[in-house]
Amino acid sequence: MTEPRHHHGVAGRQHESSQDLFDAAPSEFVHPNNAFQILWLLPQNLLIAGLKMYRALVSPLYGDVCKHFPTCSAYGLESLTRHGALRGLGLTVRRLLRCHPWAAGGIDRVPDGGRPFTSVEQLPKIVLLNHPTPEDRARLLASFAPAASSSPADHTTRQSSPAEPQVS
Repeated sequence: MTEPRHHHGVAGRQHESSQDLFDAAPSEFVHPNNAFQILWLLPQNLLIAGLKMYRALVSPLYGDVCKHFPTCSAYGLESLTRHGALRGLGLTVRRLLRCHPWAAGGIDRVPDGGRPFTSVEQLPKIVLLNHPTPEDRARLLASFAPAASSSPADHTTRQSSPAEPQVS
């Protein structure tokens, strides 16, 4: 007698691959390549650390109360991760001002731009959480794709800091 075969279907494989992708995803912290970047990235990484502590210690006490997706703390973490300390903090404050008891809520994505990602494997954990579907991640990656008419040299100069930092 043969054993029954369990067929998970496409949805099962997609869930497993999404979990594997999340498990292997780099953290939100940006790792400097040189001494200058240590100072340049320090404010960004300190703000990221603060938000990660808030999400681990304080946010669970409130439960799921945010009317927006992603939640305000997830929005803040993604905006800091993608746009850096100054613009990320500005986007986060703007989002917090929109979040009040009379807000309609709904989907409120972090604006495109900022730190470029060229593959799904480069996306930090918070970006994967805030962009849960493969279609959503593909749209995000497409926003960083070079235009067909531009030369490769055009994209080597687009940096938020003097040298590209490494992401872990």
